[in-house]
Amino acid sequence: MLKTLELSGFKSFAKKSTLSFERPVTSIVGPNGSGKSNVVEAIRFVLGEQSMKSMRGKSGSDLIFKGSKSLGKMNRASVTITFDNRNKVFKFPNGGGAGSLSSGKNARENSNIDFDEITLTREVFADGVSRYLLNGSEVRLKDILELLTSVHIGASGHHIISQGEADRLLSANSRDRKEMIEDALGLKVYQYRLKDADRKLIKTRENMKEVLTQKRELAPRLAFLKRQVEKIQKAEALRSELADLYKEYLSREEGYISYEERVLSQEDGVLRNQLRDLQKDLSEISQDTREMSKPVELNMIATDRETLRRTYDELSRKLGRIEALLEVESERQNEKATAVGGEGNNELISGERVSDLLAEMERLITFVLSQTNIHEIIPTLKKMQTAVGQFRQTYVSKDGREHDSSSGAGADDSSEDKLQKLMSEKDAIEEALEEIEDKETDLKHREETAKKKHEEEDRERRQKEGKRYEFLMEKNRLESELEKLSFRQNALLKTKSDFEQEMREAAALLGVHMLRGSEQGEHQVVGPHSAEEDRSLQEDRRKKIERIKIKLEEAGIGGAGDVLKEHDEVAERDSFLTHELEDVNLAMKSLEAMISELKDKLDVEFKTGIDKINKEFQKFFALMFGGGNAFLSVIIEKSRKRRGVEDEDMEFEDSEDV
Repeated sequence: MLKTLELSGFKSFAKKSTLSFERPVTSIVGPNGSGKSNVVEAIRFVLGEQSMKSMRGKSGSDLIFKGSKSLGKMNRASVTITFDNRNKVFKFPNGGGAGSLSSGKNARENSNIDFDEITLTREVFADGVSRYLLNGSEVRLKDILELLTSVHIGASGHHIISQGEADRLLSANSRDRKEMIEDALGLKVYQYRLKDADRKLIKTRENMKEVLTQKRELAPRLAFLKRQVEKIQKAEALRSELADLYKEYLSREEGYISYEERVLSQEDGVLRNQLRDLQKDLSEISQDTREMSKPVELNMIATDRETLRRTYDELSRKLGRIEALLEVESERQNEKATAVGGEGNNELISGERVSDLLAEMERLITFVLSQTNIHEIIPTLKKMQTAVGQFRQTYVSKDGREHDSSSGAGADDSSEDKLQKLMSEKDAIEEALEEIEDKETDLKHREETAKKKHEEEDRERRQKEGKRYEFLMEKNRLESELEKLSFRQNALLKTKSDFEQEMREAAALLGVHMLRGSEQGEHQVVGPHSAEEDRSLQEDRRKKIERIKIKLEEAGIGGAGDVLKEHDEVAERDSFLTHELEDVNLAMKSLEAMISELKDKLDVEFKTGIDKINKEFQKFFALMFGGGNAFLSVIIEKSRKRRGVEDEDMEFEDSEDV
């Protein structure tokens, strides 16, 4: 029994409006344009009507209130219809296969149909999308239609007869009349199930066709992979032998590399420690050599002696001049005394003449002292001899007395003063010369001591230089050893790189699991006495490995792991498709059985219903027309339908439509 109809935003019902149906017959009256038809269309809408044309619209958005002068435009329309379910007439039809809901199952269980009221809601949004609610839980349109079918209610057919549609029922063709009868008999649910089963059967056939296509596509690849697997199995003995050789080769190689790394590391440490100590000793002895005293003291002594010698020479020359002056002055005094005694007709030589002679002699003597070549000294001595001869010839008389043009009465006193002064200067110079000689003697002693010390230091320096040379030679030797060691280390690095590359190749060729022993470090310890022997044996193993690898390559099992993996995957895929094909066949058989069962049930229910309708139809017709006979008859139409086949030939099968 219909209880209420609630409209919100649907067509002319902008605001929420609720219509109550409290009587078996309810009439809604009003002038044209008041919205009476909108109420009928709202019922069609909420009961699942999909034809927008029957609701006087083009799309779902046309059902939403468009707005007015006083009210704004709505963005959704909602219609809710409530039925009385106290007698529990609403139910989901019980049936297996196509009749059971899947995705809406939980929604049906949550919206308990044992409720006293059943509320259906349909909402439409501006984008035209609809949403269905059953007692507040969202469900599918299919769930709504099946639920309504259980109480023989639908959105169209004979349930809702709009204005001007009364003659539609009378003038309906046999097919439309059949649909109305099926709807009245409650057979729609079977129709839904039958259509659903037909769709599933079509989909299942498509799946079967796709599975068969995939199996046909897989067959050549699977056959090829099987042949490859056979080759791999034939080469398994070679792989096993190669694995054994690889394990021994790699384990020994790893042991050799480990041993060589330890040896080279120890040698490197020893050499670098020796070189570091030698660098320290070399630095110390170089510092000592640089810090040894240089012959500075000897140079200073030589400088002092040279200074004293120059001073001594100057004083000697000065002393010579003074002695010459003293001699001249003394002779003058003697001549003067003789002259005073009555023998003095001759004149004395002037001091200026004597000074000139002495200056010339001093210059020549200085030149002689500065010369080291005897050939330069002799000419100078001859010049001195000539100068003295000329002076004697000019200023000394035949009787051996000197004469001078100068004389004076007052010269006696000045001559004596001069003589005294010269004597004082002579004494001072002689005393200075004695001091210089003492200093010269002291400097000679100091020079001898410094020479001995310098000679000792020079011997020590030469010894340290020799030691430093030995250190340099040892340094060069150690650096040469380190360079040789570096070559060995580089060679070992190359060996290690080759070993790692070999490990990768072995893992790629045989798989990591076959090299497990080598990875776990089960290697032989290589000693210093067996290293050379092991290297030669290793070379033999290496050659054997290469020969087997060539055989395996010729056998064509490169990437065997990938081939086996692909074979397993393809075989697994083929097995899966086989099982899938079996499941699809079972599903097809199940669906075909269900379709046959549904058709039989429809046929039985339809014919039984026709018989019941005819009985009531006869009574109603006689009542309406005061007698007479009326009945419905079932017409069987035969037609030919194209049968679905895989090839391009068209085949037809006969079918019957009631």
